[in-house]
Amino acid sequence: MKNSLYLRSGLLALVLLAAIPAVLGATSITGPTVISSPGTYVLAKDIAGGQSPAIWIQSSGVTIDGNGHTISGAGGSYGILVNKDGTTLTDVTIEDVRLENWNCGLYFKGVADSRATGVTAASNGKAGINLRSTSGTTVSDCTVTGNEQGILLWQNTDDNTIANNTATDNDDAGIYVASTGRADGGIVFDSTGNTVADNTVSGNDQGIYLDFTRDNNVTGNTVTENDEYGIFLDYSSGNRLTDNTVNGHAQSGFVLFDSGGCSISGNTATDNGDYGLWAIESPSLSLGGNSFSGNSDGTQKLSGGSSSA
Repeated sequence: MKNSLYLRSGLLALVLLAAIPAVLGATSITGPTVISSPGTYVLAKDIAGGQSPAIWIQSSGVTIDGNGHTISGAGGSYGILVNKDGTTLTDVTIEDVRLENWNCGLYFKGVADSRATGVTAASNGKAGINLRSTSGTTVSDCTVTGNEQGILLWQNTDDNTIANNTATDNDDAGIYVASTGRADGGIVFDSTGNTVADNTVSGNDQGIYLDFTRDNNVTGNTVTENDEYGIFLDYSSGNRLTDNTVNGHAQSGFVLFDSGGCSISGNTATDNGDYGLWAIESPSLSLGGNSFSGNSDGTQKLSGGSSSA
């Protein structure tokens, strides 16, 4: 009898503990919501369909703990939107949540010094995770799969860190870093100083793509068996590519087009369809310590005015 009483008491304690939010003092979220005050918010259940965006954060100092739940849509705008027009939001954390079947799963716009970690973004019509006009923000330990782009940095995205993520089976690039590009006043290079490090990128159309960007670091990534290229730089000068492994692509491992002044060192490129490295119209490259072997057309090709410094 006594043991039975202890057992019932223990079960009751577990039930009561389960009813307490995962973080003491947190606010539970049970459906679509707009967040306009700082604090910690914990998903208490999955959210399906309904309002778009499902969660709209309009305040700095907000943590969203997905608690392992899924926010699924029907092709609407965003699973989670972090934006307040006219204000730069800071210190926002998104963690441990799955976002699927939106236009973009997670969208940071006009944000600084924030983070996304443990996010899974799958089967979204555009980017799984999208940063725009965002700086000093870290995306880490996330999984992006079956989107158009896996992780997209676009337009005025500076000094962000994209690290330890897995990007697979996205229709375009697994990781795509782009500036405004061509504008009325000419070409605008406004996405600089980003770090793309230690990511696993495979099975996408292209692996890592840099477009009209400068002075970024791409290091320690494993980029394998994407449909076309491994790492492609397009009009992207002054970038540093170090210690990446780029294997098993139908075309070249590394491609640089009109991307002079880049440093490419300590990389491995094997079993790619064309060259380990193919540079076109890209002068003054710093090349050293790379291992390019087993590629169909050779180790490297510098064409159209490309040269090594």
